Amino acid sequence: MRRIGLTAFVAFALVAFAAPAATAKTVIFERQSELVVEAGWYSGDWGDPTIMSGYAGARQRKGAGTGEMYFYQGLGTAVTCDAGTPDDPSDDYLGYEWVNVDGWGPAAVTVGKSYSTGSAVATVDGWTYEYSECDGYYAENGGGEGEMVTMEVALDLVGDGPLVRGRDSNVFHIPGEYREHSKSSSAYRTAAGVVTVDGTPYATSWGQIGQYTWSMHVTSK
Repeated sequence: MRRIGLTAFVAFALVAFAAPAATAKTVIFERQSELVVEAGWYSGDWGDPTIMSGYAGARQRKGAGTGEMYFYQGLGTAVTCDAGTPDDPSDDYLGYEWVNVDGWGPAAVTVGKSYSTGSAVATVDGWTYEYSECDGYYAENGGGEGEMVTMEVALDLVGDGPLVRGRDSNVFHIPGEYREHSKSSSAYRTAAGVVTVDGTPYATSWGQIGQYTWSMHVTSK
């Protein structure tokens, strides 16, 4: 099964420092900062013959030459579900049969000053699968491995909201044995624009341009 959660983007660069052996302490410090350009789109309303939803999110480490994009798109076709009783139309209901694709690819990410603009371009290798709302049936095309497709995906966003900043800090401590201090910070703007998939543009229903930083400091005996 190839359904992938977007949070799988996050990875840390690890730098370890060892104190003199007499202290028997290990100190680990991890830190990462990423630029993020992401957006979602939706077309059609419930009950329409077809509806579509999609998401494209690109992240790139500050200072890195390339980043990575995760992409998802689903196309639903309306059908009548018989609730397991094909001879009894009284319990029929509307559902959708979906043909979905998701995948990853290397991306070039560009973010303007104060997160005023954001763009990302990627070639995404994805896999298709099908899902029915009538019976919960899930199937990967291509003999169970998913049918592989390659798509050209581009995001072009302009910030449309105020700059928002956030911070968080957590400590986990076992006296005399272990201490873990993690921090995170964010700065971003909401954004609007266009996602283009294989030459077809889709107006975004939401978007975001920003930067996220994580750090962790661990001391253990």
